[in-house]
Amino acid sequence: MNIFQRVRSFFSSKDKNEETLPPVEVAQAVESKAEEMIETAVENFKFGSQISDEQEESLPYWLSNEDALKDEGVIFGLSNANPDEKINIINSFFIHQTAELEKNKEQLYERISELNLSIEQNQTKIEEFKGKMDQLENKAMVDHNLARTVAGLVLSLGMCIGNYFLISRNIQVGFPENYQWISVGVFLAGMFNLYNPTSVFHSKDSGMTWKSALEEFGIPLAASFFVFVQVYESQPLLKSLALFGFIFFLFLFSGKILLGNITVLKADISKWLSNRNTKNDQNSKVEYWDSQIKSLHDQIDQLRVEKWKIIPDLNKTEARLEKYKAKRDSLIHVFQSEFLLARGYKANLNPAQIKKILE
Repeated sequence: MNIFQRVRSFFSSKDKNEETLPPVEVAQAVESKAEEMIETAVENFKFGSQISDEQEESLPYWLSNEDALKDEGVIFGLSNANPDEKINIINSFFIHQTAELEKNKEQLYERISELNLSIEQNQTKIEEFKGKMDQLENKAMVDHNLARTVAGLVLSLGMCIGNYFLISRNIQVGFPENYQWISVGVFLAGMFNLYNPTSVFHSKDSGMTWKSALEEFGIPLAASFFVFVQVYESQPLLKSLALFGFIFFLFLFSGKILLGNITVLKADISKWLSNRNTKNDQNSKVEYWDSQIKSLHDQIDQLRVEKWKIIPDLNKTEARLEKYKAKRDSLIHVFQSEFLLARGYKANLNPAQIKKILE
């Protein structure tokens, strides 16, 4: 018969000749009994804190035996002891019991977080590679006229060479000796406008000054007139004039054509190289990026498999924690219910009855 059953038996008894005791003595007995129970609980808790891993599921006697826990609830209810002391002991015991599980749970969550972060980083890299692949595959080729520019450059060079031989052939009559060097000097003088980056014909300025006109037309005109004078004595006037006009306009435009073709050739070569690099990148980089994406997908699959292996352990750990918490709540509920019932019966018991219950 536990203590609470003893309390109930007093209310079912009809004996009127019960012994009475002074209240002070009863109070001392109750307080002494309560202190004894608290000390026993503390010792049992110390014992529980030293249990081995194999005995982790075991509970001290005062927690594993429901009648003993009810007795303590009744004693605390009949005395003036604070029930929070007992509840704190129960909580402390289960905190100690679940400390390793909580630590293991935290480690598992940290590992899952690390795996999720690695998966997210790999997915970000995959998106970056896909973006680069789409950008490279959709990159348009730059239009160029390299073949036409090369042909124009060859023709302009041929025109300049022909102009030189034309000058050399006609100067040979007046200067039999060293005519070739003289022809080179006349040719370069007439081609002086080659070094002017912008022709007056294509200048955006609205007006033309006499200085710019003299720079553009002066030396080519002088070189052409020099050749005209050399052939005038040996050639008819009309033929000499035709030669003068032909050489003059060759000097004016052949240099600009040559210079313009060289500039366009440089731009077209740059465009052609850019298109070739784009094609090479589409063949090599796209293949490399595709292999990297496949490798990242494999890594993500491995990380997910590792994560799935951790989840059962995490679920098992959380289930054990919930089991401990449910057991703790159940024990606290039993203790509190018996405490409240005893505290309610206390007003109906005389001091002698309380002392007899505690004996």
